[in-house]
Order: sequence, then C-alpha cells, then structure tokens
Amino acid sequence: MKKLILFSIICISVLCLSANVKIANTLMVILDPVLPENHFDYSLNIPQHILDGEDNPYGPIDTVDLIQVNDAKATLGRVLFYDEIISADQNIACATCHLQSLSFADEFDVSQGVNGDTKRNSLQLNDLGWANNDGFFWDMRKTDLAEIIEVPLTDGNEIGVVDFDEIEMRMLQTNYYPDLFEDAYGSVNTMNKENIIDAMVHFISSINSFDSKLDKVLRGEESFTAQEQNGFMEFQQICAQCHFAGGGEIFGPDPLFQMLPFFFSNGTAPGDDLGIGEFYPGLDHLFKVPTLRNIALTGPYMHDGRLESLEDVLKHYSEDAVDDGWGFVPPGGFGFSDQQQNDIIAFLNTMTDETMLVNEKWSDPFENSLNVDPEDIESLNIKVYPNPASYVAQVEFDNPQKQMIRGTLFSSIGQLIQRKSTHGNQISYNVSNLSPGMYMIQLDVNGNKTTKELVIEK
Repeated sequence: MKKLILFSIICISVLCLSANVKIANTLMVILDPVLPENHFDYSLNIPQHILDGEDNPYGPIDTVDLIQVNDAKATLGRVLFYDEIISADQNIACATCHLQSLSFADEFDVSQGVNGDTKRNSLQLNDLGWANNDGFFWDMRKTDLAEIIEVPLTDGNEIGVVDFDEIEMRMLQTNYYPDLFEDAYGSVNTMNKENIIDAMVHFISSINSFDSKLDKVLRGEESFTAQEQNGFMEFQQICAQCHFAGGGEIFGPDPLFQMLPFFFSNGTAPGDDLGIGEFYPGLDHLFKVPTLRNIALTGPYMHDGRLESLEDVLKHYSEDAVDDGWGFVPPGGFGFSDQQQNDIIAFLNTMTDETMLVNEKWSDPFENSLNVDPEDIESLNIKVYPNPASYVAQVEFDNPQKQMIRGTLFSSIGQLIQRKSTHGNQISYNVSNLSPGMYMIQLDVNGNKTTKELVIEK
C-alpha cells in the first residue's frame, strides 16, 4: 500500500538511499506498488485462429519456443518495468519510453535518452512473446528477448545501470522486493541481474492484443464493414508480402534470408543508418518488419519516425517510395488509389485492441490516485534555472506521485527543438548549440499544460 510519511530533517540523511524516495523540502514520499492479493493471470494463450494461420495475415505460429509465462515472475517484472529504482539516477523507468496507452511505444520520432536522442524510433512492446520474434530491434541484432532488455538497462543514454550490486542493495531496502523475489524465485537471495531480466521477460512476453476487431472477426464474433473487407483484401494481395508472421520463405531460398526472416526495405531514401547492414554486411538499409497489431497507436512510423500518420505511410507506399535496389517496394510505390489507401487504413484500424491499453495487469502499480488537479498544475512549483542559460537549462518541479511529466522546448516561433519525459522531478536541456534569444518550455501532466519562458545568452 502506498504510504505518505513526514520525516524530520534528521531522518532525511538516513533514508534518502531507499528506493522511490522523492524529497520536497521536508516531505518524503515512499511509494510501494499496489498489487492484487492473488496474481493476475499472465499466461500467454495464443488464440486458435492465430495458431491455425488460416485466412489471416499472421500465418501459422510455431509454439515450440514460446515462453511459458509464470505469474509470480511476471508480477515482479511488472514492478521492475515501472520502477525507477533500477535506473542509474533513480529518475527513469522502462515505462518512461514505453507507454501502455500507446501500446508500449512512445510518441517521439526517435526515443529520448537521459543524455539526448537515441538512434531510432521506439518499437512497441505488444506481442513480442510470439509475433515476429526471430530478431529484435530495428536492426534485428538481438535474437533473444532477454538481450533486448539488457541493452537499454545498461545503455548510458537509457536506464544506465553500471553496477547491478548497487541496484540489489536498493531493492533490499524496499518493503516489496524481498517478498516479490522470494515469491518468484524461492529466495530473497535471488536478487541478481539474471533474475531481474528474466522477470521482465515474463512480463513483456505476456503483453498481447488478442481482443481487436480483427480477432473478433476471425473468431466469427463480428464482421468487417465493406470498407474494412476491401482493405483486408488489398492488404492480403500486397502488404502481406512482408507483414506476414509465417516465415522467411517469402524471401526465397538464399540461406541467409532463411536465417534472417522478417526484414525488408521500406522504400525510403537510404541515409546514414545501415540497419541490419551494420551487423550483416551486404544487407544495408534493411530493417525489421514490426508487428502491425495496434499499429494505429504507435506513430510516428518507420525506423526514424519520419512518417507521422497512417495516411502518410499509405501515401509513401503508394507514390513516394524510392528505388533502393532491393525491389521490395517498386520505385514510385504501388500506385494505390485514394480509395484503396482509405480502405487499407480502415483495415489496419481493426487491429487495435483497446482493452490492452487499460488492462490493470500491465498498468503502473505505483500509480497514485492523487494526481495533479487540472486547475492547479502550478502546484508543481516549477523552476527554470539558470535563466538566462548558456549551456544547460534545468527544469525542476515537485512530483511526489511520480507522474509522467513531458517537457517540450520550443523556439519563440513555435519550432519544436527537444522533447523529454520523466517520472522524476527534473528535466535538463542541452542548449549550447542554440542561438541566443527567447524560448519556451511547455510541461504536460496528464494533458494539463503550462509554459515557462527561457532566455538563452552566449
């Protein structure tokens, strides 16, 4: 149960090392996760209509390698996924860049790390336990889900963990991790890097979107509209050449393609990003084919987030594709009519599972009901300093409930410059390369916004 406790100044020096402690003057808030008395059911039960692979764009699924999700481990993984204790500075969590409301993607062109932009757009985490899981990341350089969790955990621009012994010490000081590890792995002494990652594998593997309209149609519970049916047929004839979960046979007999299915060229102008070619010479500018489940929620699209909407994506594949030498997409595109584009988008929208976005078992267990009053966002006590700034501008605010706070830096004419988000109580902007003048920083808490001025001097 979440607890709000006032401590004296004397106590602060003793307790400030404990997990999830936020200090605002003499007020300290210790947040424990709110968990059900009995575990949620996290089992990954693939529906029969997907296993059969008949008349659907996913193809037959090989269940041999599917993880058997353990409820206790997934429960621990859920807490770890949302807990800032596992980050180097205890101010960021996996969920900071993977939002349940966006199918565990984020809204930025490229993800925002703690020290700047990351290299690529953030892929969604839904259905990783079964859909297109032969390779992970846009460049498919990892073939195991545990590896894709370890990479951001230890990346200095993401979670930034250097010393897992320190993380284990923090966990031991909490009210909840000793019991959670004992429940999941049989002993308090099982707090280690391997089990931290393993628990998150179980949680992420459980995230699925099996209750979309498409699923209901394939189960015989609902029917497509005429437009959705037309879009489905168009999709099957053209798009399913790449967006097909059945296997690499569509790429021909080359052994390398058999070993690395599920990648393609998206017909964008080749840039500096070699994609899979960074790790497999000769496959330059090829990228992973992501799942299209919940695709309407996960924009912007492509590896670099260059396309903002599904309309932009269909226009690109219809008329803007370039000849990159691979031939997956014909130069100039497929020449879809406006009606065909609208029909395909209507079909893609049937892949959205709204229930996944609000399912409590995948939600933030630290979420506090005491959110900021929409009429009182200034109660955050927002401070911008130094102001004027020359190199770094810091925004600080009270955030005792660990809410997601998004900060956007704009020029005086409204040009977006940087976007960052945090569950902590500060955001930093590197302004050393910006021209002198007036800028604006907009903070957004649950859709409630306020703007502060920032002056940059050199």
